[in-house]
Amino acid sequence: MALDDQGSERDLGYFYLTGTGVPEDDAMAASLFERAVRYNDDVADNNLGIMLEEGKGEKQDMPRAIKLEQASAAQGNEYGETELGLMYMYARGMPRDPAKAAAQFERAVAQNDDMAEYYLGLLLEYGDNGPPDVAAAVRLYQASAAQGYTEAEVKLGQMYMDGNGVPEDPVKATFYWKQAAAQGDTGGQYLLTEHGLIRHHKDPPQMCEPCPF
Repeated sequence: MALDDQGSERDLGYFYLTGTGVPEDDAMAASLFERAVRYNDDVADNNLGIMLEEGKGEKQDMPRAIKLEQASAAQGNEYGETELGLMYMYARGMPRDPAKAAAQFERAVAQNDDMAEYYLGLLLEYGDNGPPDVAAAVRLYQASAAQGYTEAEVKLGQMYMDGNGVPEDPVKATFYWKQAAAQGDTGGQYLLTEHGLIRHHKDPPQMCEPCPF
């Protein structure tokens, strides 16, 4: 296979990674990303970094995964910034550092990254990098949910149901949980069931407001 364009190598690697138009093949995907990262391709840096962190397609290699995510983030790739932020937040291959996590998430949020909005919201809600700021966290969750990020939708639903940082509003809670459930999110489906908002005896489940059974 003769490919001299790093973008083509990166894109073909993604096709093999996801099984889009070709049989899914993690090893082939990693090989193609390896070729693309030689050209400092920020997307390939991020994709290969995640694969090395998970030991997918190649042997797990956290030190190299971190370097690749740092390279991706340094080029302004919002996915690399978010992934690096998660590494700092959850001490994946490096010491836990909420301040550095927040800095990476903030850079990605400036590019409207839905995942970064959610995780920066968590840091702010729980005061993991300074005093808690629930109002700012809610705004970030709302921005993330508006882009269809299911974890933010589930989180907002819980906040509206409990009146945490927002006025208690079961209707809005239901709305957000339904949004998440419609995308197959098990957390949203579970909370709808727990609060009696989904019919148990139907296949597929049918939602109602409220549902007595």
